[in-house]
Amino acid sequence: MAKMRMGFFPAVVVLVMVVSFAWGLPLVQADEPVHITVGTPGEILKVNDVWSAYKNAGLADIYNDVCTITIVPGVTGIDENAFFACGGATKISIPESVKSIGGSAFQSCYSLTDIIIPEGVDAINWYLFNGCDNLKNVTLPSSITRIDDWAFYNCKKLTNLNLPEKLEKIGKYAFGNCVSLENLVFPEGLSSISIYAFQGCESLTDIVIPKSVTEISQSAFIDCTGL
Repeated sequence: MAKMRMGFFPAVVVLVMVVSFAWGLPLVQADEPVHITVGTPGEILKVNDVWSAYKNAGLADIYNDVCTITIVPGVTGIDENAFFACGGATKISIPESVKSIGGSAFQSCYSLTDIIIPEGVDAINWYLFNGCDNLKNVTLPSSITRIDDWAFYNCKKLTNLNLPEKLEKIGKYAFGNCVSLENLVFPEGLSSISIYAFQGCESLTDIVIPKSVTEISQSAFIDCTGL
């Protein structure tokens, strides 16, 4: 009679089960998205809160484990680097209570496709969405007054973005290498477009600079081959 042999994959599954039980972690199938809830009402969400939420959900690899994330209502802000390199996060829901988002908070969240920034947030801070390769849709509130350096750099699938009427400044490399960005309307009231702000935005074909702009820095639209 033929003997049953344990192949490599079953052995790995058994090992994962043993380790999970030893660590007291719930068992999670790697191919099933996990939903994570994170944050404490009345407080600013910090990177350690995010790491703890991943661990409590049984996710060991913050860079690759597929998940969706909800920030609990009442959280007042998101600290810098809070979700840095959460590469498997496909959706992050932000409550209306959030009024500030620190730099690099979503940097390198390369699976993120859509996000809504709540009303009251006044800045898209430095490196906020830098390296979010699959980000397609971003909804900005009317309260935004500036988009900082490198904010959307290398968001290669971003095609359209409605710039708020209160926007005054666009920082250096803010939209650098956003190669799919096609439609962009600059609001009246915009005063400054920094160096290399739209470097490499090769899909841009038509732009209108409002009269309110008093500064367009050197090479702001360099390598925009469609213009």
